[in-house]
Amino acid sequence: METVQQKFIKRTLHFPFNTPKYFVRLETGQTHVRLKIFSLAVGMWLRALRAPEDTILKDAYLALKRAAANSHVPKYNWCLQLKEALREINMEYLW
Repeated sequence: METVQQKFIKRTLHFPFNTPKYFVRLETGQTHVRLKIFSLAVGMWLRALRAPEDTILKDAYLALKRAAANSHVPKYNWCLQLKEALREINMEYLW
């Protein structure tokens, strides 16, 4: 997704196609798409943790968390992806 965004911005602003991504983000004030996704995921995680028992959100979160304990492939598990993202920034202890 970020690649498409970068290509669009480079074409729109008439930047050379070999312009570094960090320069395009700096000039346009954009952040990494991955950072935005992480921020939204943490917000969703907090909503799930605060949700009352017996709600769909809480039940779905707990089911994904149980599945994450038995799997090591984060491709299809949102909880496992969040745990991996926290590990990458050395904050896995929050999990």
